[in-house]
Amino acid sequence: MAILADNKQKLSGSHWYTAGGEPCHSMPKAKGAGMRPTTIRDAKAKGLLPSVTNILGVVAKPGLDKWKLNQVALAAYASPPDGAESAEYYCSRIIERAFDQVVEAADLGSRIHAALEAILEGRPVEDELRPYVEPCMAWKQDRGLTFDEREIVLVNTAEGYAGRCDVLGHGRKGQLGVIDYKT
Repeated sequence: MAILADNKQKLSGSHWYTAGGEPCHSMPKAKGAGMRPTTIRDAKAKGLLPSVTNILGVVAKPGLDKWKLNQVALAAYASPPDGAESAEYYCSRIIERAFDQVVEAADLGSRIHAALEAILEGRPVEDELRPYVEPCMAWKQDRGLTFDEREIVLVNTAEGYAGRCDVLGHGRKGQLGVIDYKT
């Protein structure tokens, strides 16, 4: 069973699901003026299930953390302080510059995901994305995988989590497989 624990930091981009698999990522604002992100308090009150991504968000990712720190160091090396800016301003500027690379990497990941979906639907793929997509399709064919459903919500009420998977399919011998694209 997944445990929902309150902590002082806000979970940005949190995804929550009902036991029936319906996404519940946002809630109406109290005064009815639009929507707001679902909070842990909302999830507890409504019996919502956290996504796998929410749960994994608390797990250390040393490789990713090292890459992010390296981006900060590279940004600082490429752009030394100009002498007129305060240390606080300089640090803020460098961190912002470094995390532009993080956003670019996430955008590329989203584009690759969309290209994989496109090729599975028989639509064309941008030439620059082919080096990412073609090895995946070759891997699928080599393993004799059948992709039965894509972008579906799976729910595990016994363990207390839910989430959208990229592909649900079968292997050559009929074994069930869940695939989630990662870049």
